[in-house]
Amino acid sequence: MRKIYLLFVLIFISCENEIQYLGTEKVVIKGKLNTENNVPIPNHKIAVNIIKNGDSGLFGSNYENNLIAFGNTDSNGNYTFVFSKPTNFDYIEITTNENDMTYNSQKITQFNMDNFLNFQFDAPTMKIFEKQNLTKLNIILNQQSANTEISKIEYIGIVAKENIIINTTPETEYYENFQLNKLVKKNQTLIVRYTKINYSTNVTTVTDENIIINDSDSINYTINY
Repeated sequence: MRKIYLLFVLIFISCENEIQYLGTEKVVIKGKLNTENNVPIPNHKIAVNIIKNGDSGLFGSNYENNLIAFGNTDSNGNYTFVFSKPTNFDYIEITTNENDMTYNSQKITQFNMDNFLNFQFDAPTMKIFEKQNLTKLNIILNQQSANTEISKIEYIGIVAKENIIINTTPETEYYENFQLNKLVKKNQTLIVRYTKINYSTNVTTVTDENIIINDSDSINYTINY
């Protein structure tokens, strides 16, 4: 029997700067959680947060984060949440348990009500890895010429994706294209592909370098450019 988790939200005093909820309208989020080998993960904690960005102030950016729903996956790795429709917010996030001792965490982020069809959002399947099978790859950039710059870095191989971004923005696109730290599966040959711009010649080149990933927990790799 499929479980539905409900979290009722208290009615707050109306304020144009706060996330608000329409108590008469409900929305549904459905999704699935698998292992790296596509095996369903039962009884795993899932949470849904509503995010509203704030202005950058003296002590950094302030934002509002409301936990609107939480629960565990069922025996088939499925989850379903029903909650009041939010308004006056920027995006929604679905996260796995960040404190789990066995699996790495993952989140589905940067989506909003425009991504719901008939008040329902069917989330892409999340796939997480056992931590013991992962290596933390740290890329070190060694600039050898002031005229060159790396504009994009890609990883080709078995990578533990930490974020599934639904609606891309210039900020998230930059984040995705310039990650220097990755969780990758152990015992593989990974390709790091980087795009380099030479401003003195206006030439753009794409270079592939092979990285041998062994069973170490952490590997540092230097790119000279």
